Amino acid sequence: MEIKCHLQNQVKIKHLVFLLSFLIYLTSCQKDEKKPKAIETVDYRDKIVGDYEGIYVYSSYDDNNDTLSHDTNDVVVTLKKEEHDSLVVAKFDPTLTGSKKSFELTYRNGKLISDIEYHPPSFRFSGDSLYFYYHPVSGPIFHRCYTIK
Repeated sequence: MEIKCHLQNQVKIKHLVFLLSFLIYLTSCQKDEKKPKAIETVDYRDKIVGDYEGIYVYSSYDDNNDTLSHDTNDVVVTLKKEEHDSLVVAKFDPTLTGSKKSFELTYRNGKLISDIEYHPPSFRFSGDSLYFYYHPVSGPIFHRCYTIK
């Protein structure tokens, strides 16, 4: 019986030594230092910014003739990214007749949304074309641009 206990103790010691050496081996292994992947951010405004060339139609009511008159010119609409948020600035060259020189817009879900709440301008994309419509007052004054990038 004494020999059997002694053999059992030796087996336990061997298992303990093996387990301890295995744990030492595991702790001495170096972990692979993987660098975190750089997050690639894609600015979705990149596909719309640039110059759009086309025609500008200014329509207004002519008191003298009691008709709606139209004036047509060439125009370049430049969409430029702002540094913060998802803002885009639309600038017109030449500037819109009797109106703002530029509009600050938010680009969201493929649409340009104006911060103007009352009579906001409308920008609509169709392929590489940009359509602009603006009715700034209650009277019969309209700005329209038909442009292509």
